[in-house]
Amino acid sequence: MDGRDDGSPGAAPLGPTLEPAPETGVISSVRKAFGFIATPSRSRDIFFHISALEDCTPEQLQEGTAVTFVPRWEPDAGDGSSGGGAGGSGIGGGLTGAAGGAAGGGGSRAKRPIATRVRLAPVGTRVRMTRLEPGLVLGFVSDPAPPAATAGAGATAAGAGSSSGPKGILRFLDEAGSPDHVFYSAEDVEGAGAALGATAAAVTAAASVAGERPAAGAAVAAQLPGGASAGAEPALPAGQLVLFRLCTDLRAAAQAAEQAAAAAARAQALQTSQQHQAPQTAPGRGAAAGPRRAAYQWAVEVRPVGAAEVAAHTLWRQQAAVLQLLAGAVQAAYELQAAGGMPAPVPRPRPA
Repeated sequence: MDGRDDGSPGAAPLGPTLEPAPETGVISSVRKAFGFIATPSRSRDIFFHISALEDCTPEQLQEGTAVTFVPRWEPDAGDGSSGGGAGGSGIGGGLTGAAGGAAGGGGSRAKRPIATRVRLAPVGTRVRMTRLEPGLVLGFVSDPAPPAATAGAGATAAGAGSSSGPKGILRFLDEAGSPDHVFYSAEDVEGAGAALGATAAAVTAAASVAGERPAAGAAVAAQLPGGASAGAEPALPAGQLVLFRLCTDLRAAAQAAEQAAAAAARAQALQTSQQHQAPQTAPGRGAAAGPRRAAYQWAVEVRPVGAAEVAAHTLWRQQAAVLQLLAGAVQAAYELQAAGGMPAPVPRPRPA
C-alpha cells in the first residue's frame, strides 16, 4: 500500500491508511538538496530530498552512512503513458513498472519510489548487500582461474566477489539437476596449496572422478610442492572436483527478478496476440528464459575435494557420476570450438 486513499472521489476512508514498513539502506550519493539510498532489496537506488530528513542534517550523511526510510510511490514524470519504465520494486514487492504495465495492458501512469522520513540508522547497524547461501555445492573446475599472484595489480581481496582479477568457471548441478555454472577467482579458493600439496595420488584421484582431461595431469603436477612459485596461491587444475558455497548479490538478484518478470509479461502478451493470428503456434514457444545464475551469484570458500570424501556421501557420489559426463561434454565442446567447429559452451572469462 502506498498510504493513500484509493477509493472513489469524495468517499470517506473505511479506516486508517497503513504506512509501509521502514526499510534500511546506505547512502550511495548525496548532493546539495537531494541524494540516493542503496538497499539490498532494490535493484536501483531510491531518491530522497533533504526535506525528507528527520532528526538529522545533510552534513551527517556521507556515502556508506546507514539510514532508515519509509518508501512512498509517486508518478514517474519520465514515463506516464505506456505503463512501463523504471521499476525499482524490491524482491517480493510486486511487479515492476514494465511488468505491471504489460500485465495490465498499459495506459496507467508508472510510479517510482521515493524515500521519506529518512533517519540515521541505530548505531552498529550493518547493511549487507550480499548473502552467503547455506549448504555446500559439489562441482568441478571447467576453466581454471589464474593464480592470485598473476591476477594483476587491479585485483583486490576486499570481500567475496570484489576481486577485479581474472575469473574461472565452476560447473555444477542446480536444485533441479540441470547443469549450471558460476564464476570464481583465485582469492575465493581456501587452502588450495595445502590440499593440493598433500599427495599427488589424492589430487589425481579427485580429478579422475570428474573426468580425465589431457591437461589435468600437468596441471596437478604444477600444484605440488616445488612446482608452484613461492608466495603465489596455486590455481585449481581443470577437472578438479571442488566444494564451494554460493554468494548472492542481492541487488543483482532483484534486478534479475525484475527483468524475468518483465520478460514473462512480454512473452505472455505476445503469446496472447499470436493465438488470434497463428493458432498453430506451439504452446510455450514464447516462454521467457529465467535469469542467469552467474549474473547474480558467484562461488566462495572454494576448496578441492578428494574421491574418498565424495564417496562417503551418497548424493555427492551420484552427482560426481553426472559431473563426469558433463566434464567430458564440456571438454569435447572446447576442442570443437578450438578447431572452429562450434562456439564454446559459455563465454570464457575475460582477463582483467
